[in-house]
Amino acid sequence: MGYLKFIAAAAVALLVNQPVSAECRLEPGPHRTVARVVDGETLLLDDGSEVRLTGALAPRGFDAGIDDADWPAARAATSALASFTTGRNVVLGYMGSAKRDRHNRHVAQVFVIEDNRETWVQGRMLSEGHARGYQLKDQRGCADDLLAHERVARETGRGLWAVDAYKPRPAIRTRDLENMAGSFVVLSGRIVWAAPGREAIALGFRPSEMRSWTQRRGVVVMIDNRDRDLLGSLGGDPKALEGRQVEVRGWLEQRIGRPAGTYVLDVSLAGMIRVLDWPATTQTSGVSDADTGTQP
Repeated sequence: MGYLKFIAAAAVALLVNQPVSAECRLEPGPHRTVARVVDGETLLLDDGSEVRLTGALAPRGFDAGIDDADWPAARAATSALASFTTGRNVVLGYMGSAKRDRHNRHVAQVFVIEDNRETWVQGRMLSEGHARGYQLKDQRGCADDLLAHERVARETGRGLWAVDAYKPRPAIRTRDLENMAGSFVVLSGRIVWAAPGREAIALGFRPSEMRSWTQRRGVVVMIDNRDRDLLGSLGGDPKALEGRQVEVRGWLEQRIGRPAGTYVLDVSLAGMIRVLDWPATTQTSGVSDADTGTQP
């Protein structure tokens, strides 16, 4: 085993056996047994119900325009999940008001119980590189934990992070994003303009002479004004983000009625934003930076 692989394996073992942080406050759910694994993020329980592993997005064949069965990353995620959950006792933990999705599946954090010890399923999938972290609007308390586990695999190129389809993409190169509308993406780039509005803040990566952000092309990141805390200490002055390097993730949508190369990524809905080069005078306690990966 190479040095990096050894370090990564040790980090995984250390992380997955640690409880989630105090910020990840979960409402205890039912104790069940896993009957089988449906896919890389869905479990079938012994009572016939299904549980979706919220916060850990597994690879899908959709990412490559093929069936899951033909996509190695999707097969690997399903196999890994099955290896340590099938036939095991688990306990669910809920965050937010939505305990079920529109398909009536549990939406929960899941912990395998064995020898009086709990292993966080999402954390293990992320640490081993079989999923990417995300957060839903009312489930942000676990974001720090999700990204900390993901970083173990990402920094060592494990699992899906070794696949070009999942590597972070430059936000400025919208031509590379063609045919990716509806996909979950991780983008990085420097904010060129910030436009605080009555209802939302818009952030863009491409210079434009257009006065209205709605007419500007490229990727536009949207943040609801009620979610300014996602920007940490810069939330009070979004214009301070101009010139800052950021990483954003979420589901990419093409603007209705706009030409190709014009996209919206709604961070408030189900995404994350990290400022990678904080001003020297900015206090980052409790918010994000490149070293901690903490979600602002």
